Amino acid sequence: GIPLTVDKANTMKAWAYWWKGFAYAEIGTLYYAGLIVEQENTVSNSVVSKFVKQSDIIAESNKNLNLALTTLNAISNQTDFGTIVKALIPAQCQVGLGRPFSSSAQWIRTINTMLARNILLNHLTPYVNGNPNATISKATIPAMSAADWQSVITFCNKGIQQGDFVFTGRTSAANSFFTPDGGSVPGI
Repeated sequence: GIPLTVDKANTMKAWAYWWKGFAYAEIGTLYYAGLIVEQENTVSNSVVSKFVKQSDIIAESNKNLNLALTTLNAISNQTDFGTIVKALIPAQCQVGLGRPFSSSAQWIRTINTMLARNILLNHLTPYVNGNPNATISKATIPAMSAADWQSVITFCNKGIQQGDFVFTGRTSAANSFFTPDGGSVPGI
């Protein structure tokens, strides 16, 4: 095994926060409502009463992404960080720009880009017949405000840069989470 250090443990924590934040971002962006489940085996037959609105799911995503940021900012030993990230990413994905992050700063930039995405994809910006001030009545997501646009710009300015490594999904002939001949459908 790999001897554990504080920075290795923090890398593992950041990994968990990242994927939890990513999962909630996907759920919140794709669905009108969803579940926030913090413990395993807690969903009962009364699931309907536990559904929360889309904005609550995105807030949970942002909470976990920010926990990942805080955890990554506490990492000082980039060698320990790199050892764990390399061990966590499937070998077939460690090619091209999918190689393990060369520093925690690259991962932080990925998280900032995800936070910008959460704002951009979960706000309404109608543009109807050439009118940028158009509105849609009874919309289920909030309109994009000037402050929202500024937050997107701020996150993007601290986001992924050319040449940064990012998480990628790649196929392999066997034992892959994507089938080699099934497009983007995860292998089962």
